[in-house]
Amino acid sequence: DYITVTNGSGTIAAGQTSTTVPVTVNGDGVLEANETFTVTLSSPSGATIADGSATGTIQNDDQCDAGDEAPGPDLTQPTDYCTEDTIPGLLDFVISTPPVNTELTFTTNPDLLDDTGYLNDAQIAVPTAGTYYAFYYDATNNCASPPLTITLVRNETPVLLSSQGDELCGPGELTLTAAGEIPNSITAPDINWYDAPTGGSLVFTGENFVINLSATTTYWVEAFANGCSSPRQEVIATVSPVVTAGTPSDGSACSVAANGPTLRDLDDRLLGEDAGTWAIESVPEGAVVNIQPGNLVDFEGQPDGTYSFRFTTTGAQLPCIDDSVVINITVNDCDVDTDGDGLLDGIEATLSTNPNLPDTDGDGIEDGVEVGPDTDNPLNEDGDEFIDALDSNTLDTDLDGVNDQQDPANDNPCIPNADSALCTVDLEVVKTVDSPQASVGQQITFTVALNNLSDIDVTGIEVGDLLQSGFAYVSHTASAGTYDPLSGAWTVASLAALGSATLDITVSVQADGEYANTAELLDSLPLDGNPDNDQSTVTVEIVLPTGADLAITKFAQITPGGSLSDVSIAPLVGDRIRFVVTVTNISADATVTGIQVQDLIGPEADTGFEYASHFYNPATLPAGAYNPETGIWNIASLAPGQSFELSIAAYVRREGDFTNTARILSPADADPSNNTASVVVEVNARTPADPGFIFNQFSPNGDGINDLLKIRLGRINSETGLEEVVIGSYSIQIFNRDGQSVFEGSNLNSEVIWDGFHKGSEAPAGTYFYVLQYTDEGGADTSVKGWIQLIR
Repeated sequence: DYITVTNGSGTIAAGQTSTTVPVTVNGDGVLEANETFTVTLSSPSGATIADGSATGTIQNDDQCDAGDEAPGPDLTQPTDYCTEDTIPGLLDFVISTPPVNTELTFTTNPDLLDDTGYLNDAQIAVPTAGTYYAFYYDATNNCASPPLTITLVRNETPVLLSSQGDELCGPGELTLTAAGEIPNSITAPDINWYDAPTGGSLVFTGENFVINLSATTTYWVEAFANGCSSPRQEVIATVSPVVTAGTPSDGSACSVAANGPTLRDLDDRLLGEDAGTWAIESVPEGAVVNIQPGNLVDFEGQPDGTYSFRFTTTGAQLPCIDDSVVINITVNDCDVDTDGDGLLDGIEATLSTNPNLPDTDGDGIEDGVEVGPDTDNPLNEDGDEFIDALDSNTLDTDLDGVNDQQDPANDNPCIPNADSALCTVDLEVVKTVDSPQASVGQQITFTVALNNLSDIDVTGIEVGDLLQSGFAYVSHTASAGTYDPLSGAWTVASLAALGSATLDITVSVQADGEYANTAELLDSLPLDGNPDNDQSTVTVEIVLPTGADLAITKFAQITPGGSLSDVSIAPLVGDRIRFVVTVTNISADATVTGIQVQDLIGPEADTGFEYASHFYNPATLPAGAYNPETGIWNIASLAPGQSFELSIAAYVRREGDFTNTARILSPADADPSNNTASVVVEVNARTPADPGFIFNQFSPNGDGINDLLKIRLGRINSETGLEEVVIGSYSIQIFNRDGQSVFEGSNLNSEVIWDGFHKGSEAPAGTYFYVLQYTDEGGADTSVKGWIQLIR
């Protein structure tokens, strides 16, 4: 008979029961995994065939254990690195569980079976930039899984070649410059300017940073390209304050004291000057004068003539230079009316009018008329610091529409006419925060800058900055004015032209709430004329560590030497106890910051405890700061697995059951069930009794208070006030609850009975019973039974 095989053929001879049939599948000569084939039997002679066909499946054509799946990539690991970065080992880029009988292998050759590209352990641990292939290698069958391609790129970190600040005398425009390069590249990097040495806000990008400033400001610049940045360099924009010698005015003096003032204060001849010094510029021939302390000059007995003095400032900072002016003082005997205005020169010297001009203020009215008939009380129409003879009724110095003689402040265009065209005020409010991203419980600081962009002084300024519900007030610092955290009002009485003031508000980020905060200009005199810059808002992004979980435990101890308990302790009134609070970050990989814990010990009337002291476990320092008044314990941060421990000592002053609880206030974490811990403190009274009775409570904890079980051997005589011995000797037996003897003694005469030890070990806390036998002062034998409470 013959066997016909689909995709194969073979012959079975008469008498044979089986034969080997060569099979060709799909006609390609290769048996491939999961491929099926069929064998069919036929009988040309008509023989009966019981089962004429069979189907087979190729399960593993090449016997390779490496499998058909490539190793998995670790997508959390970056593949681009900068010059200074350390590239992790290749194992960090792979999530791998090699199949049985295979090994994770790395090669640089896409031909995975060419072992000339295989990497050794050292090359795998410290790779360089390039392309690598990770695969499972079956050495027995010399076969491989599909590869995972890993391409590591190292970008050149740009270099900041130069940076240059700028300086200016007075507010204005400054240009800060910087330049950089990318090594081995013709492309230039970005030049980024920041307001902080690390982190902070990006304020400008470009080689030439042009900015208007009114005060010296520091920036930090870096070169940036391909995700890599150079170290930042500090660049200072220096704005030096302008110094002025002020506005000078000439004066006069007398050489004869009987006719008028001979002593002159040179400082009175200047208005609005900065610090400086006076020097003699010129004097008439024969004159001998000197500048006395306080810049006073005495002209008594000096020859007539004009005396000139120069004032020069001393506080200029480059690029500003010092300023100087010259004032002249005319001197004569003052018993003449040099300018014929009806006032003797001596009176004009007293009033500071010009003895050489009949109309000092140039308004067409002579000085004698404007002074009036009473030279001791010269006329002053607007009641300001200038008399009418020095206040023109035709000039309008500040251009506010009111002549000087009727203007009570003729250097301010807003007084008395706030509607003057020149009375324009522009106050700018700028708000920033030191940490735009924060975690719950973290302390951050808002800074409000108030800038007077006007050329005039502004008074009566009020800025509103009321904290939203997402923030809890901690403290504030104001460079000028006062801040009320309850109303949110920052009040600044006066801000000079082109002046600035700042307010820093430190807050704690809360678990829930709005996380935007706004500062707004509310009022000023004159009113602000530019509303576009009167409001400034900053937003804080709350960042919660993924999977963050803090746990707190609490133990109590009757100190010193007692055992720690996380359930309850039973001290006596007056004992000193200790609470031990431990906070642990049980997160797998999240560092938690801004942690706030509360454990309030006092006041005693409310909590049952009187605070004594606190300390931190030296093994866990730094452990943050604990405030016994608020019970708040602030911990800056805890790394995964890290713990901090705080011990708080306290006294119990009265009977009762009191519970002390420690709780984590913030931040919110993944499991709030482990954020509180409590211990019950059962405070018992000390109970001394009559003679023959034991002080039936004692606490052998080494604190010096009721450490030993004692017996009272006498009583106080009510007449003498002295203690009289009642018991000479006694015998006692002490049993535990099971009736076992833990102490016994005969013919004892000491008040001390038992130290709480049994057979060299501490007897456990609990209730014990005693039988006491003694003979009293009357000779009667007495037997007393009772109980004892041993407290640990």
